[in-house]
Amino acid sequence: MRADASPPALLDAEVGQRLSGREILDTLFRQKWKILLLWSVVVIAALAYVFLTPRIYESDMTILVKDKRVDVALGPEGGEKSDLGASDTQVATEIQLLSSRELFRMVALKSGLAKSANPADLDRAVGKLKREIRIGPVLRSSLIQVKYSDSDAKRCAQVLALLAEFYMDMHLQLHSSPGSYEFFSKQAAEYEKKLREAHANLLAFQSRTKIVLLPEQKDLGLRKLLEVESSLREAQALKGETGFRASKLREQMSSMGRRITTQMRKIPNQYSAERLNTLIAELQNKKTELLTKFRPDDRMIKQIDQQIADTRKALDSASAMSSTEEATDVNPVRQIVEGELARAEVTVNGLNARIFALSKQIGDLRADLSRLETASPDDQVLLREVNVAEQNFLLYSKKREEARIAQELDQQKIANVVLVDPPRIPGFPKSRLGSGLPAAFLLASILIVAVCFALGHRRNVVHTPWELETALGVAVLATIPLNSKPILGSPPMRARLLELEGQVQL
Repeated sequence: MRADASPPALLDAEVGQRLSGREILDTLFRQKWKILLLWSVVVIAALAYVFLTPRIYESDMTILVKDKRVDVALGPEGGEKSDLGASDTQVATEIQLLSSRELFRMVALKSGLAKSANPADLDRAVGKLKREIRIGPVLRSSLIQVKYSDSDAKRCAQVLALLAEFYMDMHLQLHSSPGSYEFFSKQAAEYEKKLREAHANLLAFQSRTKIVLLPEQKDLGLRKLLEVESSLREAQALKGETGFRASKLREQMSSMGRRITTQMRKIPNQYSAERLNTLIAELQNKKTELLTKFRPDDRMIKQIDQQIADTRKALDSASAMSSTEEATDVNPVRQIVEGELARAEVTVNGLNARIFALSKQIGDLRADLSRLETASPDDQVLLREVNVAEQNFLLYSKKREEARIAQELDQQKIANVVLVDPPRIPGFPKSRLGSGLPAAFLLASILIVAVCFALGHRRNVVHTPWELETALGVAVLATIPLNSKPILGSPPMRARLLELEGQVQL
């Protein structure tokens, strides 16, 4: 029967399956002596490294990198506030400067790491320094940490101290500007001379043209001209008003008399009436006296009668007649009008004089403004020369002061890098059981287990019944030990398994 026709496919599937935990443990257990031997070698090597290597001392120092060196206040506004934090580019630049070969050469010569000034000895010493010195930035800060390891504790601190000293000198040398103070001093003196010359030219021009402050004078003259023109217009308007008023006053005065009647009364002719009454009485008395002597028809009596009649007629005429008494005085209204007219005429004369003076003043002011406008370009050129010379003089004076301060700071070795934590002589050696040795030991142990497992897995024999079942895909009913040799011999396992599979199928 070929009921078991599926074992070849099952065999391939089982061989391709991933290893189980039991197989891994079984393989490692069979390689235990190799694992123990190799692990013992690693342990002995680690112990030898720990106890036989010389003591290593490590010293470190910390350097702060600032954005600027110092705040220098050269004006009333004060110095700029510099941020202590430096950029990553500045920190990287300082790290490269600390790692420069020339700096290591100087340190090697000064510290005695190089036995001589021979290039070969120097290169060996520089190479050793490069290996032993670790330079790196501190995360999220402007700090640089430098570490150096050596078997001599004093030499550790000495090398770092020399490195810091030479680094500061090199930093100041690279960031300083030699000769800048002399250059800025020369430029400041030159522009000071130009400023004096410009001031002298401006003063000569102002004394010649009688100009002190041209813009202010022009502004003042323009304001004065506007004021005078306004006064002239007011005077002209007032003159027209006063003249019109004077003409009206003349018309009004022409219709007025010089004197006016202040009092008038009618008086009767009382004196004549009294005289005539008296005369009538005398004539009556005389007629009476004549009648005593003469007859009524006598001529003399008739004459007396005629006289009495005439006198009575004259009395009646005198009684009918009356005299008028009239009192006059100077016309006060005419006097007021004459006074107003006189004042108006005087005002007109004054306004004429004022208009003439204002017109002349306007002409003078316009002439002055025209003169100022003519002198304006020359004055602006001279003022511009003074301003340019003054600005350049102040600029180079400030630069000279900055260069002097920078020179003094260089002499005092003040830079934008500061040795925050100076190197110190370590009191204890560096621990040999650092993070590297346990990691190396762990890695070696993992490699030993992996290598031994690979050697045990790539075998061409089977050792247990379950391995045979897995390889053939058929159940193993019994096993017979033969001289404790493997079930399968030296032929390759795959060919042997195929042969056994064919026999089972037959």
